[in-house]
Amino acid sequence: MPSAHWEGFFVAAALMDLTPGINRLLSLRNALKQGFRDAVVALAGRFSAFLILVAATAAGLGALLVASETAFTMVKW
Repeated sequence: MPSAHWEGFFVAAALMDLTPGINRLLSLRNALKQGFRDAVVALAGRFSAFLILVAATAAGLGALLVASETAFTMVKW
């Protein structure tokens, strides 16, 4: 795959990670109620999950799920 495709993929992945959502609210709640340490733990968990999703997508899981309804059902459940 050309490097331009990889660069575009990682830019899009970073932008999706930066958008606010429920994960950001979880970190904020943890920081306000339980302190900075719990907020960092939530951040580490969110970041780990995001890396797993990026790695799976880069490995071609998205194309497999589009091509196979059975694979999609297995991953969904």
